[in-house]
Amino acid sequence: MSKLPKSRPSVDFAADVVSSLYLSLQINAIDESLVDLSSGGNSYYMALLDLYRRPFKLKYVQLNSTTDRLVVHQQVVRDTLHIQTVLRSPNSNMSIQVGAWKLGELSLLLGKLGMYKEAAKICSWSVRIFKTLVGIDKEVYTPYLVNGLFNLSIFMEDHNLEAAHEAITESVGIAWSLHMPTLLVKERSRVQLSRSLRRLAEILSVMGKDTLALLNASEAVRVLEELFGDHLSEEIPTESGFILREFRWDDLLKIMEHGTIFEYARALTTLSSILHALEFPTTAIRVATKSLETFHLLSPHCPRGLCQEEIGCLLEHISKLKNALPSQGGSRIGEKYAISILDVNEAGNSIYEGPEAVHQKKGKPYVYRLEF
Repeated sequence: MSKLPKSRPSVDFAADVVSSLYLSLQINAIDESLVDLSSGGNSYYMALLDLYRRPFKLKYVQLNSTTDRLVVHQQVVRDTLHIQTVLRSPNSNMSIQVGAWKLGELSLLLGKLGMYKEAAKICSWSVRIFKTLVGIDKEVYTPYLVNGLFNLSIFMEDHNLEAAHEAITESVGIAWSLHMPTLLVKERSRVQLSRSLRRLAEILSVMGKDTLALLNASEAVRVLEELFGDHLSEEIPTESGFILREFRWDDLLKIMEHGTIFEYARALTTLSSILHALEFPTTAIRVATKSLETFHLLSPHCPRGLCQEEIGCLLEHISKLKNALPSQGGSRIGEKYAISILDVNEAGNSIYEGPEAVHQKKGKPYVYRLEF
């Protein structure tokens, strides 16, 4: 008896379509419930949560990660059903602080499933609630609002670029006003401002406004370099007018949060891409190389292969830039990084198989949640 041909791929595709359709309907139901609640003059339950008063901390969430899609889907189903139950219950005691948090978390999970329209719909409600909370306690809730607007710009980009631009512009404006009562809060506030400026630069570049993008990308770098100022070791002018700054990284790695240095390297990467678009190829290469070196220094301290992924993208970026220069071939600049990074990947599943293997990052950039 002959075996039937396997048709698993088509079955999986059909299952994905059905699953996405089901979740989309659930998200619409949540949206409709929230519209009804917000327009009906309903009162809401407030709770003073000590967790919100701890110094906020960013946690990186990769939308293009290799997490089992089925596991994420199951979590989204559980969360959507729970949120609907809460919204429909007249006796619910869930505070709006918890509600804003849960909606934000749900939007991240939807983003991991590639459901960016649905993620944007849920994230926009989280943003609306945090705006209400900022009116109650500006100092506590403003970082959450800045973060929500940042994530919303990512979810919006594919289907509504203008809305993405509006969200991240608002995020930048609010981030400038963050209060900084302590050194730790100052550092984390500057990180939020820098990454919002970087994200605005990326959106402006997509819109073809590279000159404005350059201003914001340069500012994203400068904001963090101000934090590093006491450890400046050298300033190097470039032909574009941008000044490359070198720091005593051994000192900075001891006193700065590693996420701060990670964001600095990412700001340099964005700046390099925009310099390339504005036809400053030499400066673009120098800035990208500095970003590569910074990620390499940080990589032993970088969780979940985040630095390795960034390094892989930079290797490809620098190679393309060097190939585009007149009378120059490709560079082997990445070889030592590709080899040495094998030694620091604690998970044991390096994305590199050799110096010539460059990881190609797909999908969306990182979004963030504020971790207690």
